[in-house]
Amino acid sequence: MPTVISLLNSYAGLSAAAMGFVLDSKLLIVAGALDGASGFILSVNMSKAMNRSFSNVLFGAFGQEQTSAAGKVEAKPVRSATRKKLRGFLPQPTKW
Repeated sequence: MPTVISLLNSYAGLSAAAMGFVLDSKLLIVAGALDGASGFILSVNMSKAMNRSFSNVLFGAFGQEQTSAAGKVEAKPVRSATRKKLRGFLPQPTKW
């Protein structure tokens, strides 16, 4: 998931560069291109660090059904508490 987020950041940089072309702003073109390129390089490096191909990271989850562990929910006891009981758990304020 972080790989996809850094790729979306890369797309935002490329869109900023495109807006720089529209507005004829050299600074926006350069900043957007740097942001786009660095985000793409980061995404590729993160994919290599996970020992997965870049296309596998992007398209690997399509067509798979999500399985949930709802059948393995164990009941945990619930305890109610009053303010007096909670006062013992919280740190008491000290005067300076």
